Amino acid sequence: MCLGRCRKSLNTGSLNVRSIRSDFQKRELASDAAKYKLDILGVQSHHLAGSDVIQIRPDDNKGRYDFFYTGPANNTRHGVGILVESSFKAEFKEISERVITARINIEKHSEQQPWDRDRFYDEVQEALNEAKNRDILILAGDMNAKTGDSHHDYPQCVGRYGKGKTNNNGTQLVECALRNNLVLTNTMFKHKMSHRTTWECPQRRDQHNDQKSGEIRRNPYRNQIDYILVKNSHMKLVTNARAYSGTRTYPDHRLVKTTLTLQWYKLNSNAKKTKQIDVSKLQAQQNRQTYQREVSRCIQSLNIQDLEPQEKWTKLTTVFQNVALEVVGYIVESVMSEYGKP
Repeated sequence: MCLGRCRKSLNTGSLNVRSIRSDFQKRELASDAAKYKLDILGVQSHHLAGSDVIQIRPDDNKGRYDFFYTGPANNTRHGVGILVESSFKAEFKEISERVITARINIEKHSEQQPWDRDRFYDEVQEALNEAKNRDILILAGDMNAKTGDSHHDYPQCVGRYGKGKTNNNGTQLVECALRNNLVLTNTMFKHKMSHRTTWECPQRRDQHNDQKSGEIRRNPYRNQIDYILVKNSHMKLVTNARAYSGTRTYPDHRLVKTTLTLQWYKLNSNAKKTKQIDVSKLQAQQNRQTYQREVSRCIQSLNIQDLEPQEKWTKLTTVFQNVALEVVGYIVESVMSEYGKP
């Protein structure tokens, strides 16, 4: 994917919309994408027949999106699509009625029929095989897959923050992720449960009884079944991933959003060498104990419980660096004589 140098991040999303047949619903979808500053949005269950590329503007007419969709030609059930900011000039390709790709290194799909799961993942694999090694690969969709406890067996691709127990669809999704070195981004970040779950039962809460006590449930049934996956090597670019429930399209699925930070490095042969902290001095027991004591004291004084993961990481790394600088200082370079010896 070719991105302008001024772009600092890439926001991707996935949303099951439960029909956007009318022009009003399409504008609402574009408005949701603009509201959450999404560059790319995978769309499932749009209920549009056939395949086409259309342009959609939000209600405020600020911005423009290209929407490529595909679905069964003889009815308006199901269907998948990709909404992309028009400035990307994406090249779209249809693999099947359930799998499509956009040549901005994103593969989009949705599963609708569990009995045809093997064929579906064969089509997904075909799409993944077309990606090049240098591509930023993003796989997004409503997978109908629960991977809640898969972290214990597959920590390399599933995070600690899932929900529930793994089902058959979840097992197949995890196996696909393992084969292709992918990571389920929205299981990797610690958020409250309402920001992890991506689907809520549309029935009213008073129609739900708790399976153990038989009493009316306090909350409706919720699951985490929509995912955005990236390559393991690109997880260092992902700063956050979570679900949002404030969309205007009112589906039973929640919007899943993953943010990637894109850093452009400028080669400069005349750049000054960055000073490095002399971590070798921490091997001395006295320095190490002093460092540990000061870090503990500083962390206890921080109030980071309600911060986003990226903000927590920034504050903690600042503490580590400042304390290390106070305890051991920078590496002192040896003064070289005219004969090249210190």
